[in-house]
Amino acid sequence: MDGIFALGSSGEVAFWDDARREAVLEAVTGTVAGQVPVIAGVIDMQTDRVIQHVRAAERFDLAGCVVTAPFYAITGPEEIDTHFRAVAAATDRPLWAYDIPVCVHAKLSAAQLLRLGADGVITGVKDSSGDDVGFRRLIAANRAAGSPLTLLTGHEVVVDGALQDHFARAFTAVAQGLFSQTEEAALALYQTYIRNNKTLIINLGMMALMLVAFYLAMGRFTRWLDQVGHATRQMVEDSSKPISLPGELQPVEEDLKAIQA
Repeated sequence: MDGIFALGSSGEVAFWDDARREAVLEAVTGTVAGQVPVIAGVIDMQTDRVIQHVRAAERFDLAGCVVTAPFYAITGPEEIDTHFRAVAAATDRPLWAYDIPVCVHAKLSAAQLLRLGADGVITGVKDSSGDDVGFRRLIAANRAAGSPLTLLTGHEVVVDGALQDHFARAFTAVAQGLFSQTEEAALALYQTYIRNNKTLIINLGMMALMLVAFYLAMGRFTRWLDQVGHATRQMVEDSSKPISLPGELQPVEEDLKAIQA
């Protein structure tokens, strides 16, 4: 892998006290030992608390700190802008904006993100908004502005499209969100992108989409994770072979065979 994002949503950062957050960073940075860059969430409800988390994180070997918009209290674009600028002014570590409106109830606009990037306030964006059109607009606007931002997508079911569109900068860290629970699927997507195997990229992406829909509908999230790994191994071993899944997944299996055909 090319990098690690610690203390994000899957890392349950919002639930940890200061001591637990520091223990996680100690474990992660100690294990990684500088082999790849590590960015870490310093997420909290308001600016002063975020800055406190940044101060605590500064003693670790981190490539950057990840910050959301402030939340709980109702804010607008002006308050969000002030928040990011105040955090950036308090540290020399690179800042990443985490766009996750489902959790903080505010969407970071492309225009605002590019202003912050152009002003040197943030160095990148982790987009977990689920707004695929908005993310593509951000990619286009970022390119037009000379790519001041590194972009990561946290929306699992569009990473295949991201790779096919060749915005590898949006895929610098591949194990995001649900894929952070099944890293072999995420790494398989990236490796097939490097090998330019577009058919397998499409199959892996569609497999993820269909299995997400199936297992969320059935309330079987853990089973979904198991089957992503199972199907990924099959497709990576031989992308020409039909995908074989357990009997309970026959409807999904038929759709996947149709895609391969």
